Amino acid sequence: MPAKDLAKLGERGIRLDERPPGYGLGLSILAQLIARYSGITHFAKSPLGGLRVTVCLPLTHIKQD
Repeated sequence: MPAKDLAKLGERGIRLDERPPGYGLGLSILAQLIARYSGITHFAKSPLGGLRVTVCLPLTHIKQD
């Protein structure tokens, strides 16, 4: 999987594997949800083969009474 293709993965309608059925919305929806909560989604090659998705979300402070 070329790095230029990994950069496109969070875009709506982008699919790198056309074999299984689908519309290319899943990773786009994931990236939008994570961004809404001020997080970051990172796509990379997995050492096991396939895709590694890393999600980083900010910690929030919990008020204690």
